[in-house]
Amino acid sequence: MKRLPHVLFLLLCCTSFAVMAQSNDAKKTVNVNTDIDIIKVYEQVVDEGYGTPFIYKKLANAHYFKSNYEAAKLWFEKLFSMEKPTDATLMYRYKQSLKALSLDFTSNKYLSVVAPKYP
Repeated sequence: MKRLPHVLFLLLCCTSFAVMAQSNDAKKTVNVNTDIDIIKVYEQVVDEGYGTPFIYKKLANAHYFKSNYEAAKLWFEKLFSMEKPTDATLMYRYKQSLKALSLDFTSNKYLSVVAPKYP
């Protein structure tokens, strides 16, 4: 009978440690949508030789929104070299990237194709 309180206390401690360990494991889960850097993944795909206009567009937009205009310019130009620039939003972002880099966009070969439509 004298050991019963000690055994109950030991059982309570073991149970609480098990519950705490399980709750800590739940916090360590990886959220694929936020924890993986999509830029690194797409750049690795391009390095392996699987570059497509879809990937170039994703890379250009991702760099543009991270204010990495030099890289955005590179990916926009790769995209435009593969397919004719027709999307007004992409053209605007490309022009803003050039403007952020203080480059002259009036004589740019990609913007001159559709210059009358997109002032």
